[in-house]
Amino acid sequence: MSIKWGTLKTAEQIEQEAAIANFKSNRQSQLDSAIVTISTGKSFDADEKSITRLHNAITYIKEHNVAEIPWSTADVDSGIMVTCSADEIIEAHRL
Repeated sequence: MSIKWGTLKTAEQIEQEAAIANFKSNRQSQLDSAIVTISTGKSFDADEKSITRLHNAITYIKEHNVAEIPWSTADVDSGIMVTCSADEIIEAHRL
């Protein structure tokens, strides 16, 4: 058995790596639970998947000239659809 001295980490390096990992974990947790509230008072989930869904809805709205779309907002019980205007969807995505 041989020790590779060049690959050993100091306590400071280990602490620094732990601090970075903790920061990344906290940041991801904040991103996963992000919610935006638009000017009409409706709240929308703003995690990465929800932002993609908002973008897809905007594409649909523009391609089909739709004024309103049913949406499950963050401030209403899960699964209950609320009518949102195209402008509301666009504003939520922008925030």
